Amino acid sequence: MISSRKPLIVLPIFASLLLFAASCGKNPAGEDAAKEEGKIEKRPVRIVQVEEGSITRTLRVGATLERENTVSIFSKIGGLIEEIRAEEGDSLRAGRILAVVSRDEAALRLEEATLLEAKAKREFTRAGELLGEGLVSDEEYDRIKGEADLASNGRRLAELTLSYCEIRAPFDGIVVQRHVKQGQTISIADPLFVLCDAGPLIAEAYLPERDALELEPGDPVRIESGSKESTPFRGRIRRISPIVDATTGTVKITIETLDPPNQVRPGSFVNVAIDAEARHGVLLIPKKSVIMEGGERHVFITEGETARKRTIEIGLEEATMVEIVSGLKDGETVVIEGQGRLRDDIEIEIIEG
Repeated sequence: MISSRKPLIVLPIFASLLLFAASCGKNPAGEDAAKEEGKIEKRPVRIVQVEEGSITRTLRVGATLERENTVSIFSKIGGLIEEIRAEEGDSLRAGRILAVVSRDEAALRLEEATLLEAKAKREFTRAGELLGEGLVSDEEYDRIKGEADLASNGRRLAELTLSYCEIRAPFDGIVVQRHVKQGQTISIADPLFVLCDAGPLIAEAYLPERDALELEPGDPVRIESGSKESTPFRGRIRRISPIVDATTGTVKITIETLDPPNQVRPGSFVNVAIDAEARHGVLLIPKKSVIMEGGERHVFITEGETARKRTIEIGLEEATMVEIVSGLKDGETVVIEGQGRLRDDIEIEIIEG
């Protein structure tokens, strides 16, 4: 009797078992050795030598340029603006007429006050003659004298009022803004113009008290405008405030510009750099070689073909260099490129250039 069952196929299963056993029997020591071999692969780095040099601590602060004396010119009299004699951007001398208010009424008041003064003076002269003849009492004489004085004051007041019809510049300066138009009727205290002095542009910077103590009037500063095409220019400290702002703990430093370029104007934002402290004959390394980790600074020095981690303490900082206070010696070499992949005692390959 022939069985109808199909034969069992065991070869593929047996082969799979053999492969599984082979994989389980792979030598783990070989993998560890390969990994270990990767750990000691030399890391490419660039180095620089620790050297003595000079470094300066620079204070940097932003500020806005302005004229030291900028004032608004207000009207002291009401009336119709008859003339405008100054425009924005005009440079002018003190006393220059900016605008003229209608003078008709003020001129009539002056004419009237002048006539009253003349009459009062005549009466006072006559009273003096009568007093000498005993025909007028001392009290009457004093009354007439007082009226004459009042009349003179009235005439001077009318002259002053008429002078207010001519709006004049109070100092040498530049017209910054004009708020009034010809034909406009103004009232007393209406703003007419804004003037600024023609002196150097200034900037007010606010620095911490400890930094301000290191500065003196006359110290040079470097100024750079916020514009991409700006040209750095010079300045100097004009004065230092004698008080500390109790709210911010800062001191106001007033800086004046020296020969700024033409594109620099009042209202321009600038960056001010002040050299506060300089040290000479100190150890220096590039700032980019320093790694900050766990609240401490360290670098990697080289000993032959091995990198060693070294904790350091720094002093003054510049844009690209830092002063080394402790942790390094003159002539040692530190890694400036590739240190991010280093750890203590790892082998390195120094790349030149």
